[in-house]
Amino acid sequence: MSQEILSRIAGWCDAEPDLGLEGTTLRVTGDPPLELSLEIDEEAVALAHLHAVEEPPQGFTDAAVGLLYRRGSMVRGEVVTGSNGTEARIRYPIYLEGLNRQSFLVAVRETAAAVDDLD
Repeated sequence: MSQEILSRIAGWCDAEPDLGLEGTTLRVTGDPPLELSLEIDEEAVALAHLHAVEEPPQGFTDAAVGLLYRRGSMVRGEVVTGSNGTEARIRYPIYLEGLNRQSFLVAVRETAAAVDDLD
């Protein structure tokens, strides 16, 4: 099942000039390029990204939490602060019964926008 899904996703990425797939790593062209991990289970494909900030600005954690739980968005995650800085762990699930090119591209674009907003 997961190989079939990866094959479909690879085809969708090949059709987009700014996307590339290598194994389970999705690359989105940009400055800097963005890498998203694909996590596949029996129910969903999830786009995942770990965004680390060594010295977050004042209010970063609250803003990041607000960003990860916006109304109408499937972007979810958690924000963890430790001795090495703050990490925002972003996750966007796409349920297999609704997985198509459009739902995948919406997920990629919304996840990339969330990472840009964290910057």
